[in-house]
Amino acid sequence: EVVPSTEAKSTKYQLESAANRLGVEVQDLKAQIDYFKKKYPELDIQLKKDLGKFQGEYVLGRITGHLIEVAEGRANIDTIPHEVSHHVVDILRAFGDKSSKKLIRDGERMFKSEENMVQAIGEYVAGRMTNKTMMGKVKSFITRFVSHLKHKLNIHNKSDVTRILGEKVLKGDLPETQRKDFVTKYQTSKGSPEAKAQIEKINKDIHKG
Repeated sequence: EVVPSTEAKSTKYQLESAANRLGVEVQDLKAQIDYFKKKYPELDIQLKKDLGKFQGEYVLGRITGHLIEVAEGRANIDTIPHEVSHHVVDILRAFGDKSSKKLIRDGERMFKSEENMVQAIGEYVAGRMTNKTMMGKVKSFITRFVSHLKHKLNIHNKSDVTRILGEKVLKGDLPETQRKDFVTKYQTSKGSPEAKAQIEKINKDIHKG
């Protein structure tokens, strides 16, 4: 089994103090899980009754490598998007183009930390998933279009970072490289040249014996 890096294995948390209590039903969480599983088949998203505490605060959600765990009794509407955003930021940081990496650096500087930036992205994504009115869609398109232009001109502010990265989270817009490198791989003895050579050697030794 190949693990991509130590950083990818580290656990990141969304704590109760880190977000407003927006409230969410279990069926809404399951709908989000279905949505993100289609966009990110490499992620395993699980609902748990409780995730305990971390640094004195209740854990709403956490991501470790490709495993996302969500406390269904405490989670917010933005908890799953929050954790998926951590995954997207990690991938873009590792494999993204120069503009994506710069956008993340700008975001961390503006928001003072990755956690604050990801919280804003998670809230944006959650809002986009529940925004179904035509007026909301028109307004969202305009703001995204303006953000895109600013991004091309290398002009960023907090809202631009949130929207641009938020759209990537919603669309599963990640470099193809991560699909190859950030997956669990297995090697079996069947078909391995080294294993075949070792088996042949053992067979020869047995026959000589």
